[in-house]
Amino acid sequence: MWMKSIQRSLRRFLRPAPHSTSSTSNDNHSYYTLLSNRNLIAVKGPDATKLLHSLVTADMNARQSGVQYSMMLNAQGRVLYDVIIYSKGGDGHLLECDAMVIDNCVQHLKKYSLRAKVEISKAEDMRLWSLYHLLDEEMTPQILTSIAHDMDCCYFDPRVKALGVRVVTTLSTEVTTIWTHLQPGSLELYHQHRLKTGVPEGMAELVPGVCFPLEFNLDYMNGVSFHKGCYLGQELTARTHHTGVVRKRVVPLQVAPPIKQPIPWGVPITTKEGKPAGKLICCQGNVGLGLMRLEALNENLCTTIPTGTHVITAHIPAWWPAV
Repeated sequence: MWMKSIQRSLRRFLRPAPHSTSSTSNDNHSYYTLLSNRNLIAVKGPDATKLLHSLVTADMNARQSGVQYSMMLNAQGRVLYDVIIYSKGGDGHLLECDAMVIDNCVQHLKKYSLRAKVEISKAEDMRLWSLYHLLDEEMTPQILTSIAHDMDCCYFDPRVKALGVRVVTTLSTEVTTIWTHLQPGSLELYHQHRLKTGVPEGMAELVPGVCFPLEFNLDYMNGVSFHKGCYLGQELTARTHHTGVVRKRVVPLQVAPPIKQPIPWGVPITTKEGKPAGKLICCQGNVGLGLMRLEALNENLCTTIPTGTHVITAHIPAWWPAV
């Protein structure tokens, strides 16, 4: 009976899916994607929250819900890992990070755990999903209730609501029998939606030890507290915030013609006159992300790679706060 109830709820609150996921242009349908590029770390014990509070940019003691976006920094205030933290109740947390750096992230946590009463391990029995292109925000509670049945964690993406829902399941959960009115989407489709939204993710975009958190919109995505106590990398981040000067930020880009081959991080973007305007962080076809000088966003922009020159159009995301 519970299965039929969930299916009725999903049928009511989610758009019917198309027959193909090959095109994302003007696509407002609903999808679910297994995030094989992201893994989970279990952090549990009486000191789990205290440990995370000392290492992440967010305030673990002032969370508004059971999910929190954050970053871990090095001593110089540069990004090591972008993470999403899911509370499991009591003293337990699941920490989502890039699959390519999960071992490094585990080692980083253990390095600072010292004598803390905490257990840190890879949650290899869990899988992470993204559900996106959902209906309007006023239907949020009903959608979450419908999706959440028999799921380990189910929350709206804490970075930007337009990214949809983050769901954690066990390996044995058969999501295809529950999400029958969503179309399975490829990881490429998920990334294209994320890039259009203007949200960087993972070590390929937030290169460890290179990026500054506020330039990658950590403050705009509610991932940092400027009122909590000390944490690793706090000094430079706090000073940058209090001076009120962030001259560069990551923004979504349109690229024409599309770039069809992999590109290195940081390809220069210039104005038509050749003046430096920013760096190309990543690109997937005709969409990408750029670390751009804010004063140059309205300029005629381009980037040149071995295969030719591409016109760049930068956009300020609708979810940015008014400035």
